[in-house]
Amino acid sequence: MQDNERELREDIRKAGFDIADDDEIRDYVYYNHEVLPIVLRHFVSTQDMSLKRWLAACLAIKGYSDAIEPLLQQYREYNDDTLRFYAGWAIAVIGDKSVLPKLRKISQDERYGEDRASVIRALGKMRDKQAIPILLDLLDDDKLCTIVLYALRPMAKPEFKDRVTPLLQHDDKMIRDSAKSFLDKLRASETRPQASSKEAASKPRVSDTQTRPRTDWRTRTAKFFRDLGFYSNWDMSGYDLGREINRRHKDEWETALTKRDEHADLLFLAWDTERVWWKDTEMDVGEGNDVYIDLVQELAHISRGTIAPFHIEEEWDGPEGPIQVRFTVGDEVQEFQPAYEGDYADMNLLGTLNEVMAHTEYRYYAYYPFDQTLFVVVLTEQERDRLAQERGWSLIQPVKTKRRDEVN
Repeated sequence: MQDNERELREDIRKAGFDIADDDEIRDYVYYNHEVLPIVLRHFVSTQDMSLKRWLAACLAIKGYSDAIEPLLQQYREYNDDTLRFYAGWAIAVIGDKSVLPKLRKISQDERYGEDRASVIRALGKMRDKQAIPILLDLLDDDKLCTIVLYALRPMAKPEFKDRVTPLLQHDDKMIRDSAKSFLDKLRASETRPQASSKEAASKPRVSDTQTRPRTDWRTRTAKFFRDLGFYSNWDMSGYDLGREINRRHKDEWETALTKRDEHADLLFLAWDTERVWWKDTEMDVGEGNDVYIDLVQELAHISRGTIAPFHIEEEWDGPEGPIQVRFTVGDEVQEFQPAYEGDYADMNLLGTLNEVMAHTEYRYYAYYPFDQTLFVVVLTEQERDRLAQERGWSLIQPVKTKRRDEVN
């Protein structure tokens, strides 16, 4: 446990709350909103950037408007893309629409570059119709275009066609595909028959005790992800797969899995351990614990058969490193030098693994972090594009980072 985190836990205890050393702070905050002012104070005061990012995610509690101004202030002050992502995401979850004028201003400020993506998502999530002209103008920014299209989807109108259609000829395939997906959805909404309120009221309602139709969200989701090769070893229909996943989810969380759940897609896929790695990155990393040996094996397990490492070694030169990880793939020895980050694993290992599989069509992708866990899958470029365009996923393709002695 880092000193700054220890101070936070001590402050929470001094305020009369019983938080154990092994309690996840984000989970504790989620169920004990009374500690939010303490978390907010540490978020503002800490100079530990790793902790600041993490606490920004902890502040993502619906209705906690006291965090809005500090989140905006830290967003402006620190040129850190991960902190800005968490801050924008937390603001969107809080959902206080009084902040919208300030978000619009940030979205127009070119000094923030691509970091505006989280603010743009927030404008879309809160369905800020006054932001529509701003978002339409941002379609000219190639680095933000796909995010803007995603943000505009909940507010799409037929008059957007003229603005989006030219993007079908764009040089960037991802922008072309995103524009096509946007226009397809727009056309579908235009052709869908609209029932009058009288007709809607006269339709019989399906009670919870009746058999639900086989075209519910879980069935459709099962079909979509099976098309991408997920749950390929589960020998059951899409309808039964959806029911089985929902049963497991209810057993663990005591509630049904629905499309309204935050990160519903990830929760749906979590049980496919042949394709998905989703764990807390706080792993009790330390000399003699062999965390990186396990990590290489686990990540290789979801590599879709492209990586089969052996002779995996983890060496420490002292309790805080340097650390050396070696493993063999084929006839080549691969090396990775993790940074020492306390109990946390250095997930730059994914960049090394991507270099190993560079000769294949597959790459490791991480879902854009939203807490201290990491959701990892192996995809082709085409599969990644589908997830971005059709499900709104934000994915990062990790690349190998140079060691300090290679930089100079």
